[in-house]
Amino acid sequence: MFNKKILLSVLIIGMVGVMAGSATWAYFQDTEISEDNTLTAGTLDLTLTNAPFTLNNKQPGDFGTETQTIQNVGSLIGELDVTFSAIANTESEGTTQYESDNIGGTGVGELGGVAEMLVFIDVDSSSGTLTEGDIILTSDGTGTVVPAPETPVENTYFATINSYASDHFDKAIESMGPTDDYDVIFKWRIPLGEEVDNTIQGDSVSFDVAFILEQADVDTP
Repeated sequence: MFNKKILLSVLIIGMVGVMAGSATWAYFQDTEISEDNTLTAGTLDLTLTNAPFTLNNKQPGDFGTETQTIQNVGSLIGELDVTFSAIANTESEGTTQYESDNIGGTGVGELGGVAEMLVFIDVDSSSGTLTEGDIILTSDGTGTVVPAPETPVENTYFATINSYASDHFDKAIESMGPTDDYDVIFKWRIPLGEEVDNTIQGDSVSFDVAFILEQADVDTP
């Protein structure tokens, strides 16, 4: 009798163990997989249209306007810096009595010291004239935005071409998004006055302007 009770107890314990073991696998489940996770870098791509300007055979009293267009054709927002190169003044190689002199050194021309320029970013890219909100690249390298409701007098912002030498404008445009485009306006003139004389005959002045689109400031984790 005692043995039967022991055997029965063992059987019951064994069955409970089997049922408990089976219960650990008896639940619902559903699995979803996140596939093809990809990280792709965006692009900063600045284009410059309109060929560099070449102005020949100019004289005191002449003036004009040249336009170049910049556009962000990339996929990211960037900030635009603008840098002027050193200014190169070249003495005329002509042979008349006024076309060759040694003022300022052999081969150094005087045109950049008298010819004047106003450079600004035409924010609305339509008027071609200096209006509210336009960004003036001032010859001291600081830059300024035309305030409202001021009507700017363009003459007050003209400066000699030489005065733009190596100017750098950091964040001339703080946020330039994809597809954004702006006209850069170069207004030039050779003034009439006592400071403009025969020494500039045949001289030339040249410079480069670099437009740099770089990653805008971002918050770091």
